[in-house]
This record gives sequence, C-alpha cells and structure tokens, in this order.
Amino acid sequence: MSRWLLLVSIVLIALVIIFVYYPSLWIGFFAQDYDFLNPVAQLDTPAYLNYVLDPRAQVLWYRPLQGLQILLEFSLFGSNPVPYHWVQIIFHIATCALLFALVWRVARKWRVAFLATLFYATFPVYALAINWINITDPLMTIFYLLGVWFWLNYLERGSKRDYLIVLAAFVSALLNKQMAITLPAILFLIDRLLIAQSTTWRALIRRYAALVVVAGIFAVVQYATRSTHTFAQVFGYSLGAQILSMLIQYLSLLVFPWGYYPPTDTQITEGFPFADTGNLVWLAGASILIVFLAASRKNRGLIFLGTAILATLVPVLPFPFIELRYLYLPAIGSGILLALWFDHALDVLRNARWANDAAAIALGGIVLGSALSIAGANAGIAEIARQRRVPFRDIERQHPTFPAGTHLYFIDPVSPLPELTGMFLMRYGRAVNIGGDRAPTAARLREFKNVFVYHFDATGKPIEVQADLNTVLQTSPAFPVVYDQPIVLDDVEIVQPRVKRGGALIALLYLHARDTVDRNYTVFVHLVDAKGNIVAGYDSEPRKGIAPTAQWTRYAPVVDPIVMSIPAHAPTGDTYRLEIGLYDLATMQRLAIVDARGQPLGDALVIQPLSVIE
Repeated sequence: MSRWLLLVSIVLIALVIIFVYYPSLWIGFFAQDYDFLNPVAQLDTPAYLNYVLDPRAQVLWYRPLQGLQILLEFSLFGSNPVPYHWVQIIFHIATCALLFALVWRVARKWRVAFLATLFYATFPVYALAINWINITDPLMTIFYLLGVWFWLNYLERGSKRDYLIVLAAFVSALLNKQMAITLPAILFLIDRLLIAQSTTWRALIRRYAALVVVAGIFAVVQYATRSTHTFAQVFGYSLGAQILSMLIQYLSLLVFPWGYYPPTDTQITEGFPFADTGNLVWLAGASILIVFLAASRKNRGLIFLGTAILATLVPVLPFPFIELRYLYLPAIGSGILLALWFDHALDVLRNARWANDAAAIALGGIVLGSALSIAGANAGIAEIARQRRVPFRDIERQHPTFPAGTHLYFIDPVSPLPELTGMFLMRYGRAVNIGGDRAPTAARLREFKNVFVYHFDATGKPIEVQADLNTVLQTSPAFPVVYDQPIVLDDVEIVQPRVKRGGALIALLYLHARDTVDRNYTVFVHLVDAKGNIVAGYDSEPRKGIAPTAQWTRYAPVVDPIVMSIPAHAPTGDTYRLEIGLYDLATMQRLAIVDARGQPLGDALVIQPLSVIE
C-alpha cells in the first residue's frame, strides 16, 4: 500500500465530506443535543462525572465516553455550537479514513476502497448522525473499525498486544453506544469467512472468551441502569412480529440510501419508508443478486458482507420505529457492495472509450446529489431550530442578565422544555433555573427567590408575568384538600394576585391520586366577585385534556397550570375570590371536599382576596 496514495485518497475524501457537511456547521444546537448539554451546564465537574460514570444515575443511556466527550467539548467550546459540529465532521472523516484503509487491505484494490469510502461518506440516509452533536455513532464506529483492523493483525500475527488493543477498542465502542455489542460477531465472521484459517474448537473458544466476558459484563451493567428499563417501557423495545417489518424497512433504505430524508428522526411506525414501495423492488433485486453470486461463485466476501449487515441491524430491530441514524454502521456494507458492483462494471467496460468518462460523471452526480440532499436536510433542521429559538430570543432581548437564583417557569411552551432549558443555560449559566408544566418534577415557585412565569399567545409570543408569591392569601379549607374520590389537591400557587383587566390570572394546581381514579373529571377555576358573580372561568380536564384523571398513576404529582383570561370590562376591585374544584362532566356533579372523618366540607376550595386592576 503506497503511503502517498493512501494520504492523497484520504485528503480527497475529507474534502468531499467537508463540502457535503459544511452547511451543518450553522445548525446550532438542536433537539436532543440539549439532553446531553444540560447536565454538563447544570452540574459541577465532580457531580457531572458521577452522573455519567455511575450507571445507576442514568435516566437516558449509559454511554460514559460520550459523557466525557461532551464535558471536554463544553470545557473547550462553551456555548458556541460551531466547534461541536466540526467535531462530528472530523469523526466522520476518521471513520471514512479507517474504512478506506480496511477495504484496501482486504480487497487489495485501491479503486474498490476509494469507491466504497466515497459512496459511504456521502450517503444521505444517515446524515443525522453527523448533523446532530449528540449522536455518538461516528465515534463508536471509529473504535469499532479499529477493533476490526487490529483483529486482522491478531489473526495474521497472533500478537497479544493486538488482541489487547481489540479488547480496548471493544470496551471503548461499548461505552459509546450499545450497538457495538455486535463487534464480536463481526470478528467471528472475519475469522471464519475472510481469513478461514484451520483451527480447533478449543482454540476458537480461547480466542473469543475474553470478548464474550466483556460483552456479558456490559450486558449486566446495562440491565442495571434505569435507562434500559425506561427504553423498554417508553419506546416499546421488545421482541415481536414487528422485527421482520423493521428489517425489511432498514434493508430497503440500505439498498437505496439516496434521496431526500426528513431533517429530524423519521419515527416510522407503519408502512414502508416514505411510502416508497419501489424500494422493495430494489431490495428484492439486490438480495437475489447477492445470494446468486455468493452461491454460484462461492464468494465468501459477499456472504460476509450480507451477514455483517444483518448482524449490525439486530440491536435496533426490536424498536417499533425506524431511526435513520442507526444506519451509520450498517451502511458501511452498502458502500462496499456498491463499490464492488461499480468496480466490476468498469472492468467489464474497460475497453469502451466512454466508460471512464461516464463513471466520472456518475460519481460526480452521486456526490453532488447527496450534497444537495444533505444540504436540504440541514436547511430544514436549521429552520426548525430557528423557530424554536424565537421565544428564547424574545426573552433574551428583555433580559440581558438575570439575578442569581432566578426561576423561569414555562406554561405550554411552543418549544420543547429541554431545549429551552439548554438555551437559557448556555446563555445565562447557573444563574437561572428552568421549569414548567412539562418538567418531570413539581417544585413550587415559592422555593425560588425571583420567579418569572411565561405563557404564550396565539402567535407563540411569550407573555411574561413576574410572580408575587409574598402576598398572604386566605384558603378555605386548608391544604391538602381531599375529595370524596381518590384525588387530593395538595397546593395552589397564584402567580400574581393582582391581575390586570384584559390580562390573565395564572394559577398552578398541584394534585395527585391516592388510588386508581375510575373516570375523567373536569377541573373548574372561577374568579368570583363580592356579589357571587362569576367574572371569569376556566373549565377543562387537567393539562387541557392531556392528563385525564383516569390515567393518573397513584401518588405521582400532577401539575395543572391554569391561564384564565380576565375580561377587559371586568370591574376593578380587591374583593375577588377564586373557587376551585372538580366535577363529572357527564352528570355535572361536583366532587365533595371531605375532612379526615369523611364528612363533607363543601365542593370548592376558596382562595381570597384577589384584585383586578387597570
């Protein structure tokens, strides 16, 4: 292998990758990026290290090397997203450099290696794996391919040093992403199909024992993490009939990995990818061709590639949806198979004068088309990210700084709460704490020194209300308010007891169920004047219907934010009261409030005095 030719080839591929992915530099932080940035911005270094290294602390995924990568990047780059995206591009370049070297080493043909790497480097199907800074597939694949390289060394030379490097690469890949669990299977296929040295079963067992032990330890650690069970419960990760459907869809995408793909995860749950059943024709034709060639010519290389693609897909098949980024590793096989076909076609047409020109035009068209497709996806991501940053930008213009200990509370935000949290942490650091009705915890506003509550108008513009939690209000009966059904109203916080005419009264209701609730009840909140007239009212199932009482979990806190419009003609005064309760919409029967002995105390909690001002 010529070192100069190797270097020039890798430089050319790197330039192509930069050309294709350069637009991703301007996406900024987006979506799940903040799930990984928020902890490193919120926690001090010792607490963060405990968070990423202790599997018991994980509520997302146990990927400690990814956590350390984010810590290093945050220490170096802070809130500037551009270098984070450069890191993803560099990882992709490194993956492609390793792929080029491996294919050249095994196929012993420069053209096959270059074509395989060029095709793989520009496939649009997995572009999300590079576009999002939180995706660890590129770094995992680097360790994965390093393991393959040193495994070839080990099989050729029997060096213990090479074997130990393979183990280290395997562990590193596992600590980046769980998909790396397939590496021992790939190494076995290389051993038995590509190298095919004669050996005894006892020698084979010794050869793979350490790899199996590492995989077993990792499986136990994964099972111990909270995130593993969260995955199974929330995402439906399980064995079932959907596996065959998922396999067909993934293989369809791998057979034809070009085209425009959505800028975010597709989350396909039914039908074939993008309703393009024509992909099945490609899949059927490619499968028949590979099986025919592998069987008729007894081509171990084709058998290896087909089996390796299937093996790398196994960990993601139990999901009931498609994630395009999961194809980053399996698509390597697609790139190699396509390069072999392209190389064979050039060999057949080597005497045709137009063959080389046609090949150059085809390659240029593939690269340019892929670049346009990926650029389109990047533009889509950038636009979505821009729209989600609008509320943050509006608030940032109002508040160049916030006092330390400020709490910002968002009600039905137009942007996902984790993203808003990340935006404010990146801008203001730990001076602000972010919460909202969609937060997993139910901290009270009065626990913070300085509180701003935001709700949104019909255009998505944030409306700011500075909380006044020091006014003493009379509550009857006292909290907790227990109903004759297994529902408890633990607390109510009135954000601003003095509300402007034409404005909104905001109240946060903190509830829980003592036991299973057999039906869905409606919450009512009425602003009543001194004469008993209802001046403004709010009636809805909790959380505007997305948290019906029949679906509540026992003792799990439920926060129901109430934003009630006050009429512009409402009389001013300071003798208003708020009446809060629940009723059965079917019968209009209110739930009774009961004391410790079960005796009724009325059917509404009363909070007073409230004021309506100009």
